[in-house]
Amino acid sequence: TTSHQPFCLVVLSVAELRPIVLEHGHTAANQVLQSWGRVFRSSFTSNEPVGYWGNGEFIIGMTGLKQTEVSDRLSDVLQTLRRQVFTASDGRRFQAACRVAIAEATSTTTTLHHLYQTAIAKL
Repeated sequence: TTSHQPFCLVVLSVAELRPIVLEHGHTAANQVLQSWGRVFRSSFTSNEPVGYWGNGEFIIGMTGLKQTEVSDRLSDVLQTLRRQVFTASDGRRFQAACRVAIAEATSTTTTLHHLYQTAIAKL
């Protein structure tokens, strides 16, 4: 049954979202978030739900993979994010760094919120 399969919660966060807003504006920050959302939707299957949590954080649930396997699975996605270059309304170009945290459910993990807190503590 699925209750015995590994489950990991991944938090992918725009590392400097607030400075992007301050330096380049809300439109530029939204450009980053929308672009990342498209990358995530095209990179993960329907069995790997992706959601925007707010404050520059995207959440991905991954069933059937252990933490090391999830890290491997994320490698190409992170490489894609690192290659992205954005252009602000004033023509200046910038990149957005990504922070990643993975929390694997254990026998003591009782809620999704607990798993999220475990992941966030790693950022």
